[in-house]
Amino acid sequence: MAFRLRLSAVAARIVLAAGTLTLGVGAQASTSDMRGLEVAHDAPSSSAVAAGQPWWLDFRDATLNGLIDCAQAQQARTDASKQVPMHVAMGDTEVDLPLDMRVAAAYVLAKTDTFGLILIAQARTAMLQEQHLLQTSPRPSKAARAALAQRLRDADAARDILAERQNAGLALIASACKLSPEALRQRLGDTLTDGQIPHYAKPLPLALPASLLSQREDVSLASVLKGDRANVLEGWITAQEGHALPMERSGAPGYRDAVIAKAYMEVAQELGNLHKQGQRTLQIYEAMQASRESLMQLQAQHAQGKVSELELLENYEYLLQTSQQLASASGELALAWIKLWYRLGGTGSLGPQKILTLEKPSPSMARHAGE
Repeated sequence: MAFRLRLSAVAARIVLAAGTLTLGVGAQASTSDMRGLEVAHDAPSSSAVAAGQPWWLDFRDATLNGLIDCAQAQQARTDASKQVPMHVAMGDTEVDLPLDMRVAAAYVLAKTDTFGLILIAQARTAMLQEQHLLQTSPRPSKAARAALAQRLRDADAARDILAERQNAGLALIASACKLSPEALRQRLGDTLTDGQIPHYAKPLPLALPASLLSQREDVSLASVLKGDRANVLEGWITAQEGHALPMERSGAPGYRDAVIAKAYMEVAQELGNLHKQGQRTLQIYEAMQASRESLMQLQAQHAQGKVSELELLENYEYLLQTSQQLASASGELALAWIKLWYRLGGTGSLGPQKILTLEKPSPSMARHAGE
């Protein structure tokens, strides 16, 4: 039985979550825009989203916008105790995301897991074809057959995990929008299976203005208690690791500075996590590209009779595996942006006056106003 490398239209592309880069799996890949995975050093673009617009508009996803609008419209008519919570890990704690971020995170996971399921199905089909080749081989290898059987079990286990998480994400969105699961799937249509992982249309920030902390309720409240109604913060927040500082008793001396220090640390941690996930996504992208190029070379060698169908199949399965890892990492990158926005207070947007694209800050720039 001759092997022909084929990918469905959906499984033939992956859209990175940190840019507009479309990766052609089994086709020529476009590498024209990797800016979303780089730390930018240029001045802010005049096309930046205006301040005051919702943070999620920077995903530039009309379907996501519609789902959040739908959920917010239903929120006023719903008892808060009946809303489905969504807890995410942040540092040493878990937080329940607000409605807009809850819907956005569930949407990202649902799309990521749907695409992962498509890729796993493709890989499983290839494994079954490999199994047939091994069974009909004149010299069957018991070790190879045992390894293949284990890979099939692993694929089935991964499929079950993704399917469960996908259903949970869709159920959360359906509950928030007061839609039945069937009505939600009908509303999503082909969007759910188009293979495009939501991406945040901003470059990874090298540093953020400390003034963004003023959007947080705890910082605003601390400033009011201290009588500082202007609530102006200066300096920069840079990515770092560490634990949040303990907060002092409300109204005590230094309370506002402690609140600002805690807010600074929390934002710095999520900014650091965003950078790590961006680097991880880029590394997996490079591995996927290398796998794709290797497969194309093997295809040419197979046409000349230099490579067996079995070897070609194994490399095809590896390409699908790295593609699934890339889709997962891209989804995690989108979630890292959502977590950063949660720590920033979840209001507004990074407009031109809220500089993201910075020259590398000096140590003096890394201070927050409380120091």
